[in-house]
Amino acid sequence: MIAKISGIIIHRGDDSIVVENRSGIGYEVNVPSEYSVKYRLGSDVEIWTYHHVREDQDELFGFERVEELNFFKRLLSVAGIGPRVAINIVASTSVSAIAGAIKVGNLDYLTKLAGIGKKTAEKIVLELRDKLDEYASDVVMTGTDEAEIIEALVVMGYNHSAAREAVKKIDPDEKDLDEKIREALKVVR
Repeated sequence: MIAKISGIIIHRGDDSIVVENRSGIGYEVNVPSEYSVKYRLGSDVEIWTYHHVREDQDELFGFERVEELNFFKRLLSVAGIGPRVAINIVASTSVSAIAGAIKVGNLDYLTKLAGIGKKTAEKIVLELRDKLDEYASDVVMTGTDEAEIIEALVVMGYNHSAAREAVKKIDPDEKDLDEKIREALKVVR
């Protein structure tokens, strides 16, 4: 199993990168689309990977942080969630926000994530609600607050990726939604 790849980015696709290691071998890694935009050709990278092997598939899925990789694996344990849907979920926002939404059973928030319908959201909540303590133990900001902040920033003209990044940087202990939006506006790019 390939658990981690370090090397230089030699190619970027819409949702993948090719990382050439020191031995000269190039590995294609499926990554959240924001990663493929974020990384520059020729830059050094270290990616934690999940090696997905099936009869007709042999793919790598990669993440910057081990926490994201482990959450991705938890999502794969839910029947009907494949690696493409799982990577889209992880890429949609912070792991703690998704875990918080799952723990409180916030189906509205989960159905706004890419590839998730109501039945799938219900299945995720049912199967993972009690298995995510390490991800959502300190979550104060609910998934609904986060989704509303992202939606507000997008309406104001910011792209979805920048809005997600801004939400990750704001103080989750702030109770007032309007203040959270103001704080996000200060850090959005």
